[in-house]
Amino acid sequence: MSGWATAKPAWVFAGVLLILIFLGWGRFPGMLRGWFYTVCREYGRVNLETSTRGLQETESAHFRVRCQPSDSDVADMVLEAAERVYEPINDALGFRPQGKVLIVIYPTSLELGKSFGWPADQSALGVYWMGTIRVLSPKAWITDESDFDERFWAAGPIAHEYTHFVVDHLTRGNYPRWLTEGLAQREDRDLTGFVFNVDGENLAEQKPYRLDQLDSDFDDRPDQMLAYWQSLAAVEFMDEHYSIDRIKDLINLLGRGYNQEVAFRATFGISFDEFEAGYQFWLQKYIPTTDPLEQVAATEGSI
Repeated sequence: MSGWATAKPAWVFAGVLLILIFLGWGRFPGMLRGWFYTVCREYGRVNLETSTRGLQETESAHFRVRCQPSDSDVADMVLEAAERVYEPINDALGFRPQGKVLIVIYPTSLELGKSFGWPADQSALGVYWMGTIRVLSPKAWITDESDFDERFWAAGPIAHEYTHFVVDHLTRGNYPRWLTEGLAQREDRDLTGFVFNVDGENLAEQKPYRLDQLDSDFDDRPDQMLAYWQSLAAVEFMDEHYSIDRIKDLINLLGRGYNQEVAFRATFGISFDEFEAGYQFWLQKYIPTTDPLEQVAATEGSI
């Protein structure tokens, strides 16, 4: 009896919460999804915080880096890169994070992939996942030690992944994949000069993907360079025809829980299908003459 009496308030609270969610889901589905996503993201962040407590930690004004002792000599370099992109990206997208952002350095691609369930044959230089940034040790991919710091700044994943962090928090997870990939590439290019190596002539011969193919199925597209190129091109299209302020308005509406159709109508005054049609028409004229990803050499990318 005493055990039931002790647990009763918790059961009552849980029951009331479930009733409120049930009643509110039909009326405010976007808001509740955003709240639920935020809770899940916080759980993922805390889980990584807990699982990496034994690693060495170094801090700066806005970031914390955790790593194995073997990577302690690159921790400060990673922090410096993060601090360099922090203000410009926050200012560009209108964001101010609370607390310090956790970055975890993994010594190998295998360990990085295992940290969030990737198969052994997949790899990247960096990943944003559930409120944290995870990066492959620069020692694993930079071979020219004479220009180590500059190489990491120019081709590393920090600007790209921090942009994903910002977009995810502003929208509470309510964003199409092509939007965050396009914004991440844009910020990375503008800050570090990094762009993916893309064959412009080959792009002109490809059939463009629809934007709805570059959302949940983004990673399944057979031509990943085309998928990334189109994502950046979509952001350039929005900026050219509407402005970066309208993009920020779109992000704000998504963050308030509105679905894509409502958010696009409210921001641009047209349906998403009309936006897609205008973008695809613009893209056909754009590809043969202008490549939003300049032709430069690049190593592995970020996601």
